[in-house]
Amino acid sequence: MSGKNNYSILLFFSLFISFPLLASETIIQKEKMSFETCLKVIDISAEQLVTDPKILENNEQKRIVIFALADGLLKITCDNKESVIIVSTND
Repeated sequence: MSGKNNYSILLFFSLFISFPLLASETIIQKEKMSFETCLKVIDISAEQLVTDPKILENNEQKRIVIFALADGLLKITCDNKESVIIVSTND
Protein backbone atom coordinates (compact mmCIF):
# COMPACT_ATOMS: atom_id res chain seq x y z
CA MET A 1 0.00 0.00 0.00
CA SER A 2 1.40 3.41 -0.93
CA GLY A 3 1.99 6.24 1.51
CA LYS A 4 -0.89 8.25 0.03
CA ASN A 5 -3.28 5.35 0.63
CA ASN A 6 -2.05 5.02 4.23
CA TYR A 7 -2.68 8.73 4.75
CA SER A 8 -6.20 8.47 3.31
CA ILE A 9 -7.09 5.52 5.53
CA LEU A 10 -5.81 7.31 8.65
CA LEU A 11 -7.65 10.51 7.70
CA PHE A 12 -10.96 8.70 7.27
CA PHE A 13 -10.60 6.74 10.48
CA SER A 14 -9.78 9.88 12.45
CA LEU A 15 -12.96 11.47 11.07
CA PHE A 16 -14.99 8.43 12.18
CA ILE A 17 -13.98 8.67 15.79
CA SER A 18 -13.90 12.45 16.15
CA PHE A 19 -16.85 13.75 14.13
CA PRO A 20 -20.06 14.23 16.15
CA LEU A 21 -23.02 12.22 14.94
CA LEU A 22 -26.02 14.30 13.91
CA ALA A 23 -29.78 13.67 13.81
CA SER A 24 -30.16 13.16 10.05
CA GLU A 25 -27.86 11.56 7.51
CA THR A 26 -24.98 13.90 6.94
CA ILE A 27 -22.12 13.33 4.53
CA ILE A 28 -18.92 13.98 6.43
CA GLN A 29 -16.52 12.95 3.66
CA LYS A 30 -16.67 12.29 -0.05
CA GLU A 31 -13.41 11.74 -1.87
CA LYS A 32 -11.93 10.00 -4.88
CA MET A 33 -10.48 6.68 -3.78
CA SER A 34 -9.86 3.33 -5.41
CA PHE A 35 -12.37 0.62 -4.60
CA GLU A 36 -9.64 -1.57 -3.07
CA THR A 37 -8.46 1.19 -0.74
CA CYS A 38 -12.03 1.96 0.23
CA LEU A 39 -12.60 -1.69 1.16
CA LYS A 40 -9.47 -1.50 3.35
CA VAL A 41 -10.99 1.53 5.11
CA ILE A 42 -14.02 -0.61 5.96
CA ASP A 43 -11.80 -3.43 7.28
CA ILE A 44 -9.67 -1.09 9.39
CA SER A 45 -12.78 0.64 10.72
CA ALA A 46 -14.23 -2.71 11.81
CA GLU A 47 -10.99 -3.53 13.63
CA GLN A 48 -10.69 -0.14 15.32
CA LEU A 49 -14.37 0.15 16.23
CA VAL A 50 -14.36 -3.47 17.44
CA THR A 51 -17.64 -4.19 15.70
CA ASP A 52 -18.72 -5.89 12.52
CA PRO A 53 -20.66 -3.71 10.10
CA LYS A 54 -24.06 -4.56 8.72
CA ILE A 55 -23.66 -5.02 4.96
CA LEU A 56 -26.40 -3.31 2.96
CA GLU A 57 -24.94 -3.88 -0.51
CA ASN A 58 -21.99 -5.99 -1.59
CA ASN A 59 -21.08 -6.47 -5.24
CA GLU A 60 -18.25 -5.65 -7.65
CA GLN A 61 -19.51 -2.10 -8.21
CA LYS A 62 -20.59 -1.01 -4.73
CA ARG A 63 -20.27 -1.89 -1.08
CA ILE A 64 -22.35 -0.15 1.55
CA VAL A 65 -21.92 -0.91 5.25
CA ILE A 66 -23.30 0.54 8.46
CA PHE A 67 -21.60 0.52 11.82
CA ALA A 68 -23.93 0.81 14.83
CA LEU A 69 -22.25 3.04 17.40
CA ALA A 70 -23.44 4.13 20.83
CA ASP A 71 -24.47 7.55 19.57
CA GLY A 72 -25.68 6.77 16.05
CA LEU A 73 -24.83 5.07 12.79
CA LEU A 74 -21.77 5.39 10.59
CA LYS A 75 -22.29 4.52 6.93
CA ILE A 76 -19.48 3.89 4.47
CA THR A 77 -20.18 3.61 0.76
CA CYS A 78 -17.49 2.39 -1.64
CA ASP A 79 -18.43 3.09 -5.25
CA ASN A 80 -16.23 1.30 -7.78
CA LYS A 81 -17.85 2.92 -10.80
CA GLU A 82 -17.21 6.48 -9.56
CA SER A 83 -14.05 5.56 -7.57
CA VAL A 84 -15.26 7.37 -4.45
CA ILE A 85 -15.76 6.80 -0.77
CA ILE A 86 -18.70 8.43 0.97
CA VAL A 87 -18.82 8.51 4.74
CA SER A 88 -22.02 9.65 6.41
CA THR A 89 -23.59 9.62 9.86
CA ASN A 90 -27.05 9.57 11.34
CA ASP A 91 -28.80 8.49 14.53
